[in-house]
Amino acid sequence: MLFTMSSQDQFLEHSRRGVTKAQTAVARASEMTNNNPAQQQRLEKVRADVEVIVKWLGLVSEARRTEGVEAATKRIFGGQGLHRFTEMRDLLVEAMGEEERLLADREAELAAHLRSVEYARLVVVAAAVILLIGAFAMQRRQNRLLNEARQALQASNAVLELRVEERTRELSATASRLAAELVEGERQKRVIQENEELLGTIIENSADPIFVKDRQGRYRMLNGATASAIGRPREEIVGADDRALFPGDLAEALMAEDGEVMETRKTVTREKTLQMATGRRTYLTTKVPLCGPDGQSRGLFGVGRDITAFRQNEVRLRETAAGLEALSAALIDIQEKERRALSRELHDEVGQQLAALKINLARVAEQTSDPGTLDRLGDSRQIVEQIIGRIRETALDLRPQMLDDLGLAPALHWYAQQQQERSGCSIAVRADPVTLPGDAATACYRIVQEAVNNALRHGAATRIDIRLEIRDAEIDLLVADDGCGFDREAQRDKPAPGMGLHGMRERAALLGGTLVIESAPGCGTTLRARIPVGQGKA
Repeated sequence: MLFTMSSQDQFLEHSRRGVTKAQTAVARASEMTNNNPAQQQRLEKVRADVEVIVKWLGLVSEARRTEGVEAATKRIFGGQGLHRFTEMRDLLVEAMGEEERLLADREAELAAHLRSVEYARLVVVAAAVILLIGAFAMQRRQNRLLNEARQALQASNAVLELRVEERTRELSATASRLAAELVEGERQKRVIQENEELLGTIIENSADPIFVKDRQGRYRMLNGATASAIGRPREEIVGADDRALFPGDLAEALMAEDGEVMETRKTVTREKTLQMATGRRTYLTTKVPLCGPDGQSRGLFGVGRDITAFRQNEVRLRETAAGLEALSAALIDIQEKERRALSRELHDEVGQQLAALKINLARVAEQTSDPGTLDRLGDSRQIVEQIIGRIRETALDLRPQMLDDLGLAPALHWYAQQQQERSGCSIAVRADPVTLPGDAATACYRIVQEAVNNALRHGAATRIDIRLEIRDAEIDLLVADDGCGFDREAQRDKPAPGMGLHGMRERAALLGGTLVIESAPGCGTTLRARIPVGQGKA
């Protein structure tokens, strides 16, 4: 209006700036209400009104310049500018009312949101308090656990220190022991080396053949005695087997024996006679399997002993023993014959002469009346009587006639009765009435005679039991006493053992029998002879 009256551009500029501000405000309001369709519609109408007002102001301004005040006034009051101003104002009022309402709604929503936030804050505060309380309790528990852990750690440290100290002592002792073991190991190593050298020297200088073979029977080690026995240089023998060194059959037998030793993994000792370089020799060979850590045979070790001279001496000894046995049997036979002859001579000749002497003394006594002569003749007759009794006993001891006439059992009963009357010792005889060959009967009688004499003279026996039986086609003769007994080992170790015991054993052996004596100091003596029936001569 001022521009219309004064026609000055400065007043028109105020209107232009107002329109520009209105356009800017509409743009900002559009941005702020882009989520409200009704507000966006109002703002579109306001924008259209602003454009119309801008055009209207341009027309008014042009009419004032060119046509004057009246034309401009007509343009102002006659155009749509005022109407658009009124419409724009109304739209802005509605928009502001709508915004106030929306603002109130937003304020209510914000208040509700603030209340929710306050509640949430309270919940958060309560949760924080609870968490703080829990954290405090947890901290206290952690502090307590930490203290306990610290105490346990201190105790563990103490125990660990003790263990470390103890382990240190153990390690020190172990180190000392290991050092001592190392020193001892070195010493033992030297000893082993010395022993190996000594063993090698002994093996090499041994007179017995010593050798080692592998699994295939090849010689791997041997001493000089082995090479000498085979009759080949050692270099030719090492690596060769028996097939290359001995004849076919002998080589196969030797290798079969080696295979047996390695298969069974058992030591074998056998005697064999071989044709060697030094002649036909007899060896007692022992072969030992050499096994590895897995228990399998890796070869064998063998050692042989040349027993040729021993076997030759053994043959000579058997021949000599057979000759001595025959000589002993002949001597015993001669002795028995001499005993028999002497017994008969004493009984028949000397006994008859003494009997004649006794008769003559009796006749002389009948022819004299001198008391002194009669006394002397009586004494002489008694002496002769005693001599006759002694000669009769001696003859019976030399060879009891009833042994030849009645047999062994009656002779034993008679002999026991005679010895019982002489010594006062109780002698019991239990003998089967058997008929035996002469040599067997004589041997049994002499064994009993020697055993009873030993029991009476050396054992101080008070009871003697004699038993004669036939069992399983052999004579079973037993003589047992309750005397003082003797030590068999001490008796065996004497330089000259009793000839009586030796004689009894020899008599039994000559008839193919055995004689066993059991005795101990204070336990009496038991003698037992077993002689096959049918041995000996009638």
